[in-house]
Amino acid sequence: MRLSIPDRDALDPAGQKIWDAISGPRKGLHGPYQMLMHVPPLAESVAQLGAYLRFHGLLPGHVRELAVLAAARTMNVPFEFLMHRPVAEKEGLSKETIENVRLNRFDLLSGTEKLIADIATSICRDRRLSEDLFHAGVAEFGDKQMVELLTLISFYTTIAAIINCFEVDLPEGALNPFAGTGEK
Repeated sequence: MRLSIPDRDALDPAGQKIWDAISGPRKGLHGPYQMLMHVPPLAESVAQLGAYLRFHGLLPGHVRELAVLAAARTMNVPFEFLMHRPVAEKEGLSKETIENVRLNRFDLLSGTEKLIADIATSICRDRRLSEDLFHAGVAEFGDKQMVELLTLISFYTTIAAIINCFEVDLPEGALNPFAGTGEK
């Protein structure tokens, strides 16, 4: 990693409280949050948005997790993919779909899954959506879920940038899920 992980005990009481609030539900402080804790109020704000999107949002779990995996794959963020793969399985995403995303074979997806992957890819690569893709998303998800889907993908592109820019290590003992797929 490009920065050291802050020492919880070196933080002021407010920073320690934020550390504990973030690490408690996540069973530790991991990945991007280790870097964000250099600025505890920022870490807290990012964690609050992430918690809303993951635990209180409108999107069904399998839609949410496919969008996260597709964003992670498109932006080449193995850490994010590894963290969300088990969540995606728990939310009912098929192993075949997860594997197609891991292998960057979005063309093998169909229907709603292909639409989600195409939306994620467009946001990550182009930072926008074509008229056709936008209208297809609204037709599939409705206005409210489309707003949330776009925010979710944008949130995870921010997390991806933090992971990539700070060169956050994979969890100890984890293998890069993209190794051998044409990515580093």
